[in-house]
Amino acid sequence: MKLHQAHEQQQYQIIDLPKKITDQYQIKKNDLIYYDNKHEMLIFNDDTYPLPLKQAANITVKKVHQQLTLADLQCGQTAIIDHLNTNTQLRRRLLEMGFNRGTKIKLIKEAPFGDPLMYQVRGYIVSLRKKDAQTIYIKSQEDMQK
Repeated sequence: MKLHQAHEQQQYQIIDLPKKITDQYQIKKNDLIYYDNKHEMLIFNDDTYPLPLKQAANITVKKVHQQLTLADLQCGQTAIIDHLNTNTQLRRRLLEMGFNRGTKIKLIKEAPFGDPLMYQVRGYIVSLRKKDAQTIYIKSQEDMQK
């Protein structure tokens, strides 16, 4: 499939891309990326780059298995933050609050209707909307033991 057809919140592996794009974005075959069609943004190695749909149409990708997000945790479960897949404004706010790669995080409590969610991160408690928690990808304790 072509990258411009990608769905948000889904990780893709690059199969083929033009050399011009490789040089411009320092991405290559087999790299794992995300693409936000709505904002025309390429997300690679926790960095965000503008990539117009016209250029994205020249990149061939395949879906990678679905990865867990903070919203998938059950109360009391702990995980490690893998990466953020969100726009720059929310990304900056989350990073400032300590939601960095490698940080241990625990779901403490869920509101009665499932939104917001309360997490313990870096020794303090923070509440996030479920839609924001869905942009934070994690490694579960089971993944880390593999």
